[in-house]
Amino acid sequence: MVRTFRKKYSELTGQVVEADVLNVNTLRQHLQEESFDTVAAPYSFLQYITREKMREIMGITHRWLKPGGRFVADIFSPYLIPGLTSGEPTPGEQFGDLVSLDEEGMKQVAWRMYVTYKHALQALTEIVVLKRREKEREPEVLRMDYWYHYPEQIEEPMKEAGFEVQKYDGYDLKPYDVGAPNKTAEKQKMDVIVFEGVKKT
Repeated sequence: MVRTFRKKYSELTGQVVEADVLNVNTLRQHLQEESFDTVAAPYSFLQYITREKMREIMGITHRWLKPGGRFVADIFSPYLIPGLTSGEPTPGEQFGDLVSLDEEGMKQVAWRMYVTYKHALQALTEIVVLKRREKEREPEVLRMDYWYHYPEQIEEPMKEAGFEVQKYDGYDLKPYDVGAPNKTAEKQKMDVIVFEGVKKT
């Protein structure tokens, strides 16, 4: 990701530090506290960690932001997950065969994805079976486990860390509908909820 960014935005310069955000001692070796204007956690990053780890990350992020700095994150809307509104168990979904084409229009990768849900744990698992164009290659199986969080479960640790929080429906940043917790899957149109936390000055 860093290589791609540098290639696309070669005019931008800066320091790249590879570090575990939860390892404060490692961060201090490279960076000073209150040194960032903005910290972003895109692509549903917060859904790959537990809520306990999330609280730690919120606190550390707050310390490394300048006064008035912003923390921005997004999650996919939990209100669109099958089985939540009806209360019925959802053993799995099969999304069929999907094909990716290369620049010449040749079949490059065929893949099938399955999703299973554990609603009691607010957890889900994605399993993807990939078949590449080379006939001699065996299909690959990829697995990804993560959690889904409700808006208040993100907002609460942000406020505890000291952020003033705003929520938005989708990336066009429409004001978040405060009635969303009561929405059904049909009424909840946005599939992404964006959070913006501002460190108080």
